[in-house]
Amino acid sequence: MRLFKPKILILFVLLIVLFTFIFIIFYKLSAFQVALSGNINISDFKGFIQDNFRTTYILLAIICSISIITLLFFILIELSKKLNIFYYKNKSISSINDEESKNIKNNKSEEEKQAQQQNQIKSNQLLSKINEVINNNEDINKTSKQILVEFAKVFQIVQGEIYLLKDNKIKLLETYAYFVTEGKIIEFEIGDGLIGQVAKEKKPLRLDNIPENYINVASGLGKATPSNLIIFPIIFEQKLIGIIELASFIKFSGLDEELCMNISAILGKYYIEILK
Repeated sequence: MRLFKPKILILFVLLIVLFTFIFIIFYKLSAFQVALSGNINISDFKGFIQDNFRTTYILLAIICSISIITLLFFILIELSKKLNIFYYKNKSISSINDEESKNIKNNKSEEEKQAQQQNQIKSNQLLSKINEVINNNEDINKTSKQILVEFAKVFQIVQGEIYLLKDNKIKLLETYAYFVTEGKIIEFEIGDGLIGQVAKEKKPLRLDNIPENYINVASGLGKATPSNLIIFPIIFEQKLIGIIELASFIKFSGLDEELCMNISAILGKYYIEILK
């Protein structure tokens, strides 16, 4: 609640000036009447008039100055209050924004932490399953098929292939949900297409927008094209062993890519030993 309202304050100052002016007028008129009733000569009368009017002007100037200074003083007080309110309001808004930003960062950090924990669980489960598969199967095709099945369970892939390097070419070994005409040989030169490029660079490739007609998945519901793809090399001791390609309707994350590369080393060792 305000202690002084500007309109009331201005009216109060104006009333003071008005009443003071009226008081001076009455006072001077009374003095003037006294001067007229007395025995005052003309020269003294003129001096009396000049002195009284001069005094009146000085008094009015002083009163007006005091009134204006008082008015300006209270105006400055009101402006100061408004500036303080504006400052604290902005400070409060800034504090709220800082708090919201801090909460967003904390929530994001918590989400990232949970994602890492879930990825660690997923990683441990997949690594365990892959080790179990390669230890319990000696047939390379059956093992490769089961490896793709385990990938499908974790990444919800709709199609997958495993290629091995042979005679300096990337040749298809086994597939998941991928139909290949009997007798047809699928192979890529190093650097040829996406698979050949991954083989050349020995680095994983993630795509969130697969080229049109690159992959078609047929099911009882019809045909569909998955939009997410990850291709990663099978490497053992810096040597290229093969390539794995996985397609899904769900986006692959950076953590998924890291997990695939961890499994790559295990698979590289397996294929090196079994192909001896």
